[in-house]
Amino acid sequence: MPSTIRADWRKETGPGNMPMPHDPPPTLGDFRHALETHQHLDHEDSQDCLNADGTWGPPGVGVQGGSGIAFGYACDDLGAVEVAVGAVRRRVDFYDGEHWIRQIRYAHAAWDMTHDPKYAREIVDYGTKAVTAFPIDGPVTDDDADVKANLAQYMHYAQKAPHTGLAHQFNGRLVGWYGYSRLMQMKVARTSSAWSKKLYDLCELAAIPGTGQIVTDTRNGIDQKGVQYGFQAAILIHTILCTCRRMGLPVPRWVANWMHAMYAMPVVDYYGGNSMPAFTYTDTDGTLKAATGPGQQADPGCCYWGHNCAILFLLTGSASWLEMANKFGPQTWGDEQSRRDSMLLRGVRQ
Repeated sequence: MPSTIRADWRKETGPGNMPMPHDPPPTLGDFRHALETHQHLDHEDSQDCLNADGTWGPPGVGVQGGSGIAFGYACDDLGAVEVAVGAVRRRVDFYDGEHWIRQIRYAHAAWDMTHDPKYAREIVDYGTKAVTAFPIDGPVTDDDADVKANLAQYMHYAQKAPHTGLAHQFNGRLVGWYGYSRLMQMKVARTSSAWSKKLYDLCELAAIPGTGQIVTDTRNGIDQKGVQYGFQAAILIHTILCTCRRMGLPVPRWVANWMHAMYAMPVVDYYGGNSMPAFTYTDTDGTLKAATGPGQQADPGCCYWGHNCAILFLLTGSASWLEMANKFGPQTWGDEQSRRDSMLLRGVRQ
């Protein structure tokens, strides 16, 4: 039975309670009819699609690219969204942790649109799966060849060497999306906040002073060690900022430091858009530097700059964040990717 769309659903969407702009549907195709008649139908793009077998998207669990990577939803096409919720659930393999947002985004949108309990149940299930895959507690080791995937393991590293970042294969993108999923679970149901608070505390303890860098990694084709990949760091930061909105916590100083350090980076062209260097590192003088080497490139997500400027504006009330938003990333849309990447910024500016 189709649900009814709420007139004011755009006011507070997602785990960060973000306002959304009024965007037209990406297609006028009838997804309910396509599902019933076993048709293939593209939604936002060729990878964000209903398959003839009733599943959603390509079979790969970690397909590269920006398809389906979105921090909200801004269209009134509830029919497509409801079909997508069921079709994503019917996938043979769920999307992996680094792309978990593709698994959960339509359930989030459907609940915001309708407040139907069946979508709350979807969100609760996905949030539980997320924190089961990367739990709050678990075994801890000092064996770098056998690093455990849980928050306790990385808190152990941070306590041993505070404010030096997190190495040891810490995956900021995966943990960020899992945290985002858990926060939405907190929005729709009675849920413990312990996992989210521990991630908040972990980042506070690990952040490098001055630059706010959390992840310190190596990268093929990059000359330096201890580098971060900008858009992946930005996903983790967005989840921390949604945690602040959801739990009433103060914006960490390290987040502001990171944003200002990235703002000092040069503008790099990325398919006609204003991006920044993808790989940066905290130098011995305490400043953030663009990495060097043949692997350096423009950040493909523009560090989701507008999204984080938008939520920082809502958290602090400072218009300076909206002014800073002008330097990097899309401000409006000319295609589906730029539309998705400018949604939160357009939502707060409307």
